[in-house]
Amino acid sequence: MAHLKIEIKRGDNWYTRGEGIMADADVPVAFDEMLAAYTIQYPHRVVLNGRVIAEKNPPKKGAARRVAH
Repeated sequence: MAHLKIEIKRGDNWYTRGEGIMADADVPVAFDEMLAAYTIQYPHRVVLNGRVIAEKNPPKKGAARRVAH
């Protein structure tokens, strides 16, 4: 089992936005796409078993963004 944590950066510090246990640790590829939905205003990252596996910054102001619904 793997420990998963999603963190958000506000100011100079990272804060836990959500965390849990994953039964299958072989899905980190999907995290990069998932972060696009979270990262609107603040940077986000995914930490799996204590290691950062994905990190995304918000788009620059005025940049168009495609969001899947």
